Amino acid sequence: NSEAYKTRLVYLVGNHDVGYGGEMQVDRMREWEAQFGSSNRLLRSRTGHWMAVLNSQTLDSPREESMREATLEHIRAMQEHVAQAGG
Repeated sequence: NSEAYKTRLVYLVGNHDVGYGGEMQVDRMREWEAQFGSSNRLLRSRTGHWMAVLNSQTLDSPREESMREATLEHIRAMQEHVAQAGG
């Protein structure tokens, strides 16, 4: 049955997509996320494994501090969510 082999495709943001660190721009990030989804997310597989998608580019001196703070908040929320879900 082909249903058993369906896979969710997850896009990862790269520096050629939105810039890196100080070159990264909020409007480019918004456009990328509108097309591909959040650049920070937490996924759980059908087998129970957690997968963290983290836009670490925002942690290296971004032009807009709000981008770094959004990633740090995602990390905090992700840790809390996994702890509440039992690991």
